[in-house]
Amino acid sequence: MASIEKKIDKMFMAQGCLASLGAMKPEAYNSYCQSKIDELDIINKGMKKLGLEPEEVSEIPPLLIWGYGSIKGITNYYTNALGSTLSPIVSATAIYFSESRIYIYSHLFDTTNPNVSKVITEEFSYKDVTSVSVDIETDQMLVGKKQNKKVTVKAVCVTLKVYGERFSFACFDDGSIEQKVKGMKNKIKEHKD
Repeated sequence: MASIEKKIDKMFMAQGCLASLGAMKPEAYNSYCQSKIDELDIINKGMKKLGLEPEEVSEIPPLLIWGYGSIKGITNYYTNALGSTLSPIVSATAIYFSESRIYIYSHLFDTTNPNVSKVITEEFSYKDVTSVSVDIETDQMLVGKKQNKKVTVKAVCVTLKVYGERFSFACFDDGSIEQKVKGMKNKIKEHKD
């Protein structure tokens, strides 16, 4: 296992007063995840997977959001000793806007296991979207190597509701998420009027 993976593993699995020795710091982990997302080239990879041409989705620039998520049955959020909510699962989502549709490409990957990843694609008509919101979701999780500590986890999510069905995408709020969502809302409203 490479040095960086050992530090990440230690951050999520360590317990006790000396647990953080040799573990990656939360700020360094955020930077590491951002660099992995940059390497994946999510915007272009999503366009290719969805079969889109750049001129088809030039209504407004594609929106890239990322955050910490989970893949059912594999992992959940973890809280380090400093109380920062992180997860080895990273969710990077590109949202594209054409003249009549919204396209979504979401790529989830595990920073502790390169064999774990999941791709989700969705496509909606603007008229089908009933709401867009930024939510703070909270949940109770068991964390730690022995899953013996219960913590409250908060996650910022962009949520689209389409005829009662809910699609949430984890996002790391860099302070601009509200503005990005406002642009989405305006585009949807424009198509509903």
